[in-house]
This record gives sequence, structure tokens and C-alpha cells, in this order.
Amino acid sequence: MSQPQQSTTQPAHLPNVDIIYHNMHTGSDFRTFRAASQGPVEEVLLQVAQHVKDECYKIISISASEHSFVVVMTTELSKETLRERGFPFPNPERE
Repeated sequence: MSQPQQSTTQPAHLPNVDIIYHNMHTGSDFRTFRAASQGPVEEVLLQVAQHVKDECYKIISISASEHSFVVVMTTELSKETLRERGFPFPNPERE
């Protein structure tokens, strides 16, 4: 008798990329932020590139895999200023 096959894909409603931003600049009130994304990880990379373009932060390092994306960065900007610039997610009012 054959065994039932288990699905290896996650349901669409579950986040599948864990994102962590860690700020190394001690002059900011922003330290660490954790978010989840529906992915794929390439979309997360494009969002990080937009953050850099918008001068939210400078990248120290990135570590990425299919389900994890870690950005070690530096910024002196406050949490409020980062939000105004579309961090961590785009602000529709800016577009």
C-alpha cells in the first residue's frame, strides 16, 4: 500500500520569508526590526535595494536564503524618519 504524499509547499496565507533588520548605529532609536513576507526572497532583495536608494540606511552585510533574509545595516535616522521614507514597507502616500 502506498503512503499518502505530504505537501512541501506552504499555504499562500502563511509568510515564507523571515526578515530581520539590525542597525549597528548607536545614535538612532532604531535597533532591530523583524518582519515576515510572502516572498519570494528576490522581492525582499528588491525592497532592500529601494531602502538604500531612498537613503534609509547603508548595508553592512546581507545574509539570505529561501526563507530567511537578514540585513545588518547602519543608519542614524529615527524610527519615525525611516517610516516616512517607506521603511520597512512602502508608504502609498509617497507614491
